[in-house]
Amino acid sequence: MKILITGSTGFIGTNLVSFLKNNNSIEILEASRENGFDLSHDGWTKNLPKNEIDIVIHLAQSSLYRNFPEGATDVRKVNIDSTAEILEWARMNKIKKFIFASTGSVYDNSKGEKKESDTPSPNSFYGVSKFTSELMIQSYSKFFDTIILRIFGAYGPDQNNMLIPNMINKIKNSEDIPLASCKGLYINPIYIDDLVQIFQRFIDKKNECCDIFNIGGPEILSLHDIVLKLEKILDIKANIEEINAEPAYAIGSIRKIKNYFSNLVFTEIDDGLNRCVNRN
Repeated sequence: MKILITGSTGFIGTNLVSFLKNNNSIEILEASRENGFDLSHDGWTKNLPKNEIDIVIHLAQSSLYRNFPEGATDVRKVNIDSTAEILEWARMNKIKKFIFASTGSVYDNSKGEKKESDTPSPNSFYGVSKFTSELMIQSYSKFFDTIILRIFGAYGPDQNNMLIPNMINKIKNSEDIPLASCKGLYINPIYIDDLVQIFQRFIDKKNECCDIFNIGGPEILSLHDIVLKLEKILDIKANIEEINAEPAYAIGSIRKIKNYFSNLVFTEIDDGLNRCVNRN
């Protein structure tokens, strides 16, 4: 089996490639800037092999997704235009399955768990770009299987400049941690090994169809909950600053994915945070 992975040098991609390379039945082709594929430029698929790839895993996204409007052009090119290009390449080259890493940001940040049946309502340009790609991917479902994974808060060792590593660094450096109503954002983050396990399941799954799945962890926590856990692990008191604002919510219901793969195993948040601290 031959798998093309875009964005293979990012946090998810690095861990996924490392895991899949242990499987001798899988051959991986990586498409990233580091190995000559610049997805921000049209025509990047011209150097891909013809009619040799079985599965595309499209992880690539712009590193400027937080920088709106300054980074909007790069976000459009990488998050939307590259998706359009790889979809057409996949159709022309008769791939069997297309797996897309979307985001929980396609939903709004209102209270409660978001279900796949909820109407997407992204409130950021990044979320809009991912939802736009989702719509394009669904249009190609007549040509190959399409699986859209809306990922909620992947975390793990060696991750940089994301929510949990940023919390760890703030506590270590005695920086203020502002939290709305002393709670902050509510999330259900998923440990990277668990996420990789789910990708593997979709790679192996036969007779696939076209579907969308929320991918998150089983535990719902506020940022305050996470900070308290990190305080204990680090043995450092955090500087929490209460902000007069309503907490936001980025919680994805994972009932559908748990029913689809009945024996999934999830890492407990305490164990996952311990691994992050001990590697950072």
